[in-house]
Amino acid sequence: MTLDQIALFFKSKNKFDPNLPGLYTNLLDMADSSTESNKLLYRVSLSARTENVNYSKGQLERFAVEALLGTGDRERDDDARSAIKMIVGEKVLNRAINDINTSFKEVRDLARQAMKSGLYDTACDFLSEASSPAILDVLSTRSYEVMEISAGRGGAARIEALETKNPLEYDGNREHVCIYLPQAYDGYSHSVVTLMKDERVVMVSYRINGSPIGSAPCYFDDNTFLVNSVEGNLSFRREAILDTVFSDLVKRAEMRSARRIVFNDDAYNSTPNFFLDMVRDRQIRYGSVKVNVDMSTGLSVSDNFLESANPVKGYIIDLKRTTSPRAHAVKH
Repeated sequence: MTLDQIALFFKSKNKFDPNLPGLYTNLLDMADSSTESNKLLYRVSLSARTENVNYSKGQLERFAVEALLGTGDRERDDDARSAIKMIVGEKVLNRAINDINTSFKEVRDLARQAMKSGLYDTACDFLSEASSPAILDVLSTRSYEVMEISAGRGGAARIEALETKNPLEYDGNREHVCIYLPQAYDGYSHSVVTLMKDERVVMVSYRINGSPIGSAPCYFDDNTFLVNSVEGNLSFRREAILDTVFSDLVKRAEMRSARRIVFNDDAYNSTPNFFLDMVRDRQIRYGSVKVNVDMSTGLSVSDNFLESANPVKGYIIDLKRTTSPRAHAVKH
């Protein structure tokens, strides 16, 4: 468990939905009883570098505030928004700017006064009062850290792909994914605990050189293996890595004798959209598929786990119905 996760548990105690009893006990029990299965190993060349975030936390705080509020200096605003878009993506930032200028004008004006006085931490406090998931996503970039990937001999890294429902495997701050927070966050109806309890949810973790750095929350019914999104730290956003992730997810659909795999096209964050750009380049058939969701689990295709409406629109690959052997489940 990371320090960020521990702090979030205690900070959220009074803020989040009190109707989920024993949140912390449930989460730790789930971690203790979790297994790892379908473990596959890959070696990937990392000769090509990706864009990087070489900013201090103080700089990221300033960029987050200025990206939301604007300073009137076009060059400065462009720099701030470019840095924040690199982490959260253009869609999230644009939604946050629209929210602050339409629904939270009073908060905006107070934050702007603080910003003009150089009080960026105070400006963040004001902006945090806005009940907008997009605004909170932008503000969360203040604690964003890039995980360095060290290549081994020959410039290759070892990717370990596995399935686990250990909620502590998935760090919302590291991968910048709100559904990985321990309790339903403002504007998000489901938490990592809820997801892990649904038997049809398939959580795939990608560890590079032993460290979890990316993931793919998926959903499987009798016929369809739905990839909701491919999430990950900025360092995960390399074509060679995401090519491997793509092939790995197709293999996992085949292991379940799925008739098709669907890559949901309604992504929200930056890394999922980067992955989808790569999928589009493969000229895969685009269409829509009805997904059978067990409503008793609390998941809904119109909610934040399955991000698009049902039927899901996305990139579809029809698969031959074959059965592949599963890896041995390992007790966590």
